[in-house]
Amino acid sequence: KFLAPLYNVLLLSIGGIMQNMLIDNQNGNERNLVLASESPFRKQVLIDAGYEFKIMPAHINEKEIRSESPHTLTSALAQAKGVEIVRKLQSMESKACIISSDQVVYWNNKILEKPESRMEARQQLENYRISNLATVTAVQVWNMYNGKSAIEVEEVEIKVIPFSDSEISIILDDPYTYRCCGALPCGIPNSPASAIVAKHQKIPSGKLNSVIGMPLDVLQRLFHQ
Repeated sequence: KFLAPLYNVLLLSIGGIMQNMLIDNQNGNERNLVLASESPFRKQVLIDAGYEFKIMPAHINEKEIRSESPHTLTSALAQAKGVEIVRKLQSMESKACIISSDQVVYWNNKILEKPESRMEARQQLENYRISNLATVTAVQVWNMYNGKSAIEVEEVEIKVIPFSDSEISIILDDPYTYRCCGALPCGIPNSPASAIVAKHQKIPSGKLNSVIGMPLDVLQRLFHQ
């Protein structure tokens, strides 16, 4: 409870610093910031951090981009989303700094994406009784004002305390479960599944935003490049 206010102040400070970096040094005009995602989770992380941005989701066929490497897959998907938004903005004769991202769960040398059925979600949750997992998140920043782009991938190892059968049933009944890779809702208010998952995950200090899908420390480094 005592750390929560300090954490919020830190997020707002980071967001304020990054927002100032979006000021054009030549003429002082503020540059547009676009999030190439309709994920409510990434949106909330940026809002909590104090960013001002527009949402322009990239509607690409993610199944057409495949790789057995989680780092290669997330990087390719993040770049494809960024390219799609660049094309849209160019067609409107507009410019922006674009943030695109993708995430998967990596478990036992297997890539786990968003479950498409209750059966698939159950299998993913039961998998964690065998071994731990990692989230692999790629973030790209594409600056249309100077034509530069930078991308980084972050992997966070997570220890998981196995779920009971009754807990799995509650998680499976939560719609948010099917919007999260690996069937692991995280950091979602008023979500029964997220509350259970939070008690079972041991996330390294400072990496919650990365697990949610938008690592702010990575984003900060990309803006500096």
